[in-house]
Amino acid sequence: LPHRVLDVKGVSGDEGIIRLVGTKIDDGERKGQYVALSHRWPVNPKEHFVTTRPVLEQRKMMIRVEDMPASYRDAAMVTRRLGVRYLWIDSLCIVQDDTGDWEREAALMGSIYHNSTVTVMAATQIKRQKGEVGGSEQEVDYSKNGFLGKRKVTKEQVRVRLEYVDEEWRKTGDYWEVVDRGSLELVDRNMELLTRGWVMQEEMFSRRKIMYTSDQLVWHCNLMVIREINRKVRCDVAGMQKDEGFIDHWLGLAERYSQRNLTYESDKLPALSGLATYFSELHKQRYYAGIFSGAVAETLLWSPTTLGGLEKPERYVAPSWSWVRPNGWLKVVSPEQPDEWRGQRAVSQLESVLEDVRFELRM
Repeated sequence: LPHRVLDVKGVSGDEGIIRLVGTKIDDGERKGQYVALSHRWPVNPKEHFVTTRPVLEQRKMMIRVEDMPASYRDAAMVTRRLGVRYLWIDSLCIVQDDTGDWEREAALMGSIYHNSTVTVMAATQIKRQKGEVGGSEQEVDYSKNGFLGKRKVTKEQVRVRLEYVDEEWRKTGDYWEVVDRGSLELVDRNMELLTRGWVMQEEMFSRRKIMYTSDQLVWHCNLMVIREINRKVRCDVAGMQKDEGFIDHWLGLAERYSQRNLTYESDKLPALSGLATYFSELHKQRYYAGIFSGAVAETLLWSPTTLGGLEKPERYVAPSWSWVRPNGWLKVVSPEQPDEWRGQRAVSQLESVLEDVRFELRM
């Protein structure tokens, strides 16, 4: 278990009251399974429901479920329905105004999501375009009704009520089969949750995910993805995974990460620290602000996707040579990419750099 979790069993049998508990106890450590919540923090800081030093002891005694945001209440309900006792929510299980606690937990974020029994992803918030202003202006629908509310049904979707039978063909109830006559693709770019920087490592480290979208449930695991709509269309994730080289994999993540948004620029390195630690340990590489010792030259060859497309941060975020520093979408060139993914001119330039220059990082 993480250092702190929410005990959703209820205080004195009252499910309307939960509490924050530490996993260190007198006779050892608290054991059990837990669910992790991946969610989008409200834009307005006044709407943040957090644990701070002044309320830490109060959170340990009781938290009224009715006082929590709707998505937190839904997460507690899902956790109970799954038969799991503990729930981990970042804003409540990390003391937000304690720098030492925040830095310690942020470094462990990858393992927290990796070790969870399942991660519940509240992805019902949709990113909408506001007119046709080059796609630059966005309006986000922040639902205050949680993620278990009534789902939206498009004209392309057909719902059919069918009998549910078990393996011995005994009727045990009914269920709704949803067929989408439109696109079968799950358009991730329209989900506000998947545009957030912190969420990248949450979705990558989680071994099992239940994603609540605006119109359906989606199950993700290491073997497959099953959607509620067109549920017979299953994707064998294990079969899709390619044997990418270490450099290619990391540079691909760098490009994707540059497209994510963060509320605070200062979070750019912390939100990447879990993935950085994982790659560093897996490939025995030293890590320096977005760059690994075994791929220094390759990782320095970044550029904006469009001319003038990168902006300087308002305050110090990372060294000037790091791709983490600028704000905006960037692209990189990797020597392991096949020819159809890169131009011959880029290849010759890269080979020349690697042949003639030796790189050494000094901190």
